[in-house]
Amino acid sequence: MPGNSGSLQAGFTYQELYGWYRVLELKSPSGKVRSVSIEDPTAGFFDDVVVRPAPTTDHRPEYLQVKFHVDVSDLYSSDSLMAETHGLLLRKAWKTWLKLRDDAQGLELHLISTWAWDPDDPIAPLIRDARLTRAFVDGTVEGKPAEVRALWHKYLERPAEDDFRQFLASLRLRTGYPAQSELLGLVKERMEVRGLKHDDDAAWRGARAVREWMTDRRIEITEDVLDEAIERLDLLDAEVEPSVALWVHTIVPPAETGADYELDWRDLFEGPEDERGHRMRDSGDWNGRMLTELRAMAARINREATDVRLLRLRGKSRLSPWFAVGFAFRETTGWVLETEQYGTLWRTDLPASEISLKASDQALAGPSSAVAVAVSVTGDSSPAVLRYLTSAGDPVARLIHITVEVPGTRSIGGGGDLTAIAEAVRNSILTLDERPEDVLLFYWGPATGAVFIGHALNGVARRIRLFEEEYGTYSPSITLA
Repeated sequence: MPGNSGSLQAGFTYQELYGWYRVLELKSPSGKVRSVSIEDPTAGFFDDVVVRPAPTTDHRPEYLQVKFHVDVSDLYSSDSLMAETHGLLLRKAWKTWLKLRDDAQGLELHLISTWAWDPDDPIAPLIRDARLTRAFVDGTVEGKPAEVRALWHKYLERPAEDDFRQFLASLRLRTGYPAQSELLGLVKERMEVRGLKHDDDAAWRGARAVREWMTDRRIEITEDVLDEAIERLDLLDAEVEPSVALWVHTIVPPAETGADYELDWRDLFEGPEDERGHRMRDSGDWNGRMLTELRAMAARINREATDVRLLRLRGKSRLSPWFAVGFAFRETTGWVLETEQYGTLWRTDLPASEISLKASDQALAGPSSAVAVAVSVTGDSSPAVLRYLTSAGDPVARLIHITVEVPGTRSIGGGGDLTAIAEAVRNSILTLDERPEDVLLFYWGPATGAVFIGHALNGVARRIRLFEEEYGTYSPSITLA
């Protein structure tokens, strides 16, 4: 195979690279994809890439039109979807939906484009996670958004309202999609997760496979077809450990994750769309919906990813969910967790470093069946912890404080430091003369540290109560049992 990625890249298109990115989903242990088609002649105007789900999943059929623009100065808007300069996209989407709706129940029509959506457009606030909001779909919006909906309805020659709603619900406006260099990075990451070679050269070889399938008019790509291409193009890498990727969101997700599995809990939190806050809308969801969904996800991954022991954790989330994820896949389950911190990858199987830690033990007036453990990495958590314990009526008999020598944003230098901190937290409880029924765990540090500590907390107490910092004090969140 040629070794020059530049020569391989010449002549390849964004569509082919994106097609390879989606074809790689056939190797995901989640098993949600049955086949991927490139330039499918049965797919109407949304034929660039078609992703058909396995019948055993609730994944919807995806029909995609992929548009790459070198000049990203133009924008989409509610008007431009009807304009010839933008390909009469709304009419093409409508005709495609009419053609496919009977044979592809619940289909989604995706516009994938590097052009962004005009932020001043009347319906810009009504596009969330690429979907039009339920209010726009159902026609309960008012003012200019209502005018846009009426104009679209008229433009499509006034279809039956139920059909129009179903069509609007099928649209996925994935504008502002990553440019080619970013997409290349996503492809390489997905190839690594699948145990494949993952440099630029390997990624463009994958794109070449898509070009060859198009040339040979091979419409449907299945896992067997993909396996043949992987072998023929020498893409398998025996030195790469196969893994699965789980993304967790409570703050804001990126435009594209490449995840095998995702947990999206943003709707449980207060705050604007672009960055959710610390506080739950309903505090009962910490131990209700969140833990229920996490346990179901852990069971699913254990059931589907039987030959994999490396779980790559990604995403932006509050600390308590990361503790809970680390605990759900704790060390005794056999999983190794990989996280990203400060632009580097840290794994929970790294040996403990010799980082200098300090520990103090303060007697308090509460019951001996409960202790508090405060962990300070990026800042001193103890003042806020003491404020909380005082306001809660001294619920513990002692406060154990574990801290790095000088807390700060760069007080840890690698995963080995976090392994040492996690072991110190666990040992501080296991070595107590009287094992507590309840541990109240407070933490001020990076998200990766929460994963490492949660991963180590097996068998330390009947209940581990987690807390989120809020404005100089703490509030209870998840209880790990």
